[in-house]
Amino acid sequence: MLTVDGCRGRQQKLLRVLEEKRLGYALLANPRLIYYFTGALVDHHVPHVFRMDAGGRTMLVTGQQPRQAAVDEVKLYTGYTIERPFHRTGMIEEIWELVGLGAGPAGVDADWLPCRLAPEAAVDVTPAIDELRRIKDPDELESIRDTVRLTEAGYAAVRGWIE
Repeated sequence: MLTVDGCRGRQQKLLRVLEEKRLGYALLANPRLIYYFTGALVDHHVPHVFRMDAGGRTMLVTGQQPRQAAVDEVKLYTGYTIERPFHRTGMIEEIWELVGLGAGPAGVDADWLPCRLAPEAAVDVTPAIDELRRIKDPDELESIRDTVRLTEAGYAAVRGWIE
């Protein structure tokens, strides 16, 4: 698991990207990027948004309270109810109301952010984030090591079972 401290450090790097590109805020919807910057594991099947303004204030809009989230605020939208079955467009509209527009142009992950949520003045920051992700932070390295240990243990158990 990524740590809250590690995620806060990565948020500082994202702030520098916003400053360099003269952006007022970031809106990210890719579940992998949400995990990378917040440590919150979110359901890949429904929409979510991580928002950070140029002052460093952060918000996660999601359908379920995460176990951990390196954000200043978590806002929950109603995913679905018995009266309102799963309706992706309705979820996106509710997210839009909770997120609101920020000041200035926004940095977005253009491949993931639903068109309805993308402000008119949007800049794709995906390439800059991809560059940030190339250098691993200590909590990322520890997570990779944990994964390797679990994989090795799994292979050893299967090997023993086969033999």
